Amino acid sequence: DARAIRAALAYHGAPPLLLLLVSAVGATAGSVAEWLPLAARRLSGYLGLLNVVPKTKRDEGEGAAAGEVLELPCFASAANLALDLGFIAVALPRSGEISRLTLLSLDNVRFHRPCDLGDAVSSPRSPFLKRLTIQNAHGLSNLSIHSESLLQIRLGGMKGLKQLNVVAPALGALYVISCFSDPLAMSQPVADISAPQLETLHWEDAFDPSSVRFGSMANVKCLGTHFYLAFGQEDFGHNGDCLRLLQRCQSVMPSTVFPSRLPICR
Repeated sequence: DARAIRAALAYHGAPPLLLLLVSAVGATAGSVAEWLPLAARRLSGYLGLLNVVPKTKRDEGEGAAAGEVLELPCFASAANLALDLGFIAVALPRSGEISRLTLLSLDNVRFHRPCDLGDAVSSPRSPFLKRLTIQNAHGLSNLSIHSESLLQIRLGGMKGLKQLNVVAPALGALYVISCFSDPLAMSQPVADISAPQLETLHWEDAFDPSSVRFGSMANVKCLGTHFYLAFGQEDFGHNGDCLRLLQRCQSVMPSTVFPSRLPICR
């Protein structure tokens, strides 16, 4: 009950909140908007929101009333945000520094266009953000991140993503899973990754060396790809992506990680 959450937040005049956990069933943008701005003003620690929607609607990416958009507040003092929104449509704040945020996780979300997530999570507005996770997201076609602080980025199931640009000199781990693998997409994935300190690269996605570019990979110690189908469908799409990625990485990764002669299973 959104009114009960708001009443509880208003009733307790305690110091800034260190921990707030909220679970809801079928919450709408309007019901979350009743209490979220008040929580944002009070929060100095961790906010966890789980909005449970029926499985059929979750699979279809529908969890909110049509036309409703949740305007996310700035969260000027929050440290960690983990929001499973049940496919509520959200609009990001266009200004304001999220000065203390170190972890941001958005799951099952529909971004309301125009949306510049990259601007919100880049260094000028999120100077201390270290971990970013975006999963099962709709409505985001371009993502450009320029961050001096990010150490880990996880992107999964970003339906409609066409272009990814990451400049992150401190980044140690990058996971990109099923973001460009839309069989109906007519264009090839476009990505430009500059992360010279990268140690873990997990690219379980479409790969074309002419449009997906990695910078220096001298520090990569762990490489993850699609599974490779050894028997059966020789034209299985994942196989080609996997081979192209391995061939690309073999030329730039250290020989200690990527030996010149790979073992072959027969």
